[in-house]
Amino acid sequence: MVESKVTPILIPQSFYYLTYANLPILNVRVGAMGYATDRLVLYRWSGAAWQEVSIHSSSGVVGNIPAVASMPEGSLYFATDTLDLYQVQVGVWVIISSVGGDYPQYILPNIVRWKMPGWDISSLGVVAITANVIYYQGIFVDVPTTYIRIGVEVTAVVVSTLDLRIFNCLNGLPTELILDCGNINFNIMGLNEIVIAQHLPRGYYFLALRTAGGGGQLKGVGPTDYSSPMKGSNLTNAQVQDPIMLAAAPWADPAPAPTATVNAARACIWLREN
Repeated sequence: MVESKVTPILIPQSFYYLTYANLPILNVRVGAMGYATDRLVLYRWSGAAWQEVSIHSSSGVVGNIPAVASMPEGSLYFATDTLDLYQVQVGVWVIISSVGGDYPQYILPNIVRWKMPGWDISSLGVVAITANVIYYQGIFVDVPTTYIRIGVEVTAVVVSTLDLRIFNCLNGLPTELILDCGNINFNIMGLNEIVIAQHLPRGYYFLALRTAGGGGQLKGVGPTDYSSPMKGSNLTNAQVQDPIMLAAAPWADPAPAPTATVNAARACIWLREN
C-alpha cells in the first residue's frame, strides 16, 4: 500500500501599518490586511480596494472629533468635555448617548428661524466691514442641529463679495475648517444667504467672514445689549468685552491665528435651522 502525505503550503499574507493614503494599491495580494494609523481602522484588500473590517473608536474634546468623511458607518467618538457619545450614521456624527444632562428645550414653530447660536441679543446695530480681514464669531450649539442656510444682512453695499466659512474651536481659538460655505454678493441690500446642509454637534464653533472690498456695512449685534457664548476681554477698559477676533490674513486651513479683538457689533453672521 502506498502511503500519501499531504504537506500544506503556507501562503504568507502581508500586513500594512500606515496612514490610509499610504496603504498600497499595486501588487497587493487579496486578503492582505492594512491598519490605517490616522483613521484607527482595520482594512482588508479585496483585490480592487481596501474594505473596512472594523470601525473607528476614540475619544477627546468635541472640537477634535474626526472628519466624518473618512469614518466607517457605526464609528464611535466620546467627547470628554461634553460627555456625549457620537456615532456615524448615514455619513453624519450623531449623539447616541449623553451623561451631560438634558438639553434645553426650544420652541420650534414651522417658520423660518434664523439664529446666532449661543447669543442672547437685545438689540441690533450696523457695522462697517474692513477689507482683507477675517472676522471670527464664536457660537455655541447646545442642541445638535443641521443648519440649512448661512447669511448676513447688508445695510450698505460695496462692489465685492463676502466669503463665509465655519471652523472648529479648540481652547477658544479657531482650528480646522469645517465648511467653506462660498461667496455672497456684498452689493445687494438686505438678506443675502447661502444654502448649506451642515450638521453641527453640541459644542463651540466659529463662523467667519472675509471680503476684499471694504466700506460695506452689515447688520450686527448691538455693542452692549448682548450676552455672547465666548467671553471676550479688553485690557484698556475692563467694563467692555470684545468677543470678536480678527486676523488680517488670507484664508487658510487650519484657521489663521487671530491677532486682535473687537466688540460684539461685528457679530453679524446668522444660521438658519428651518
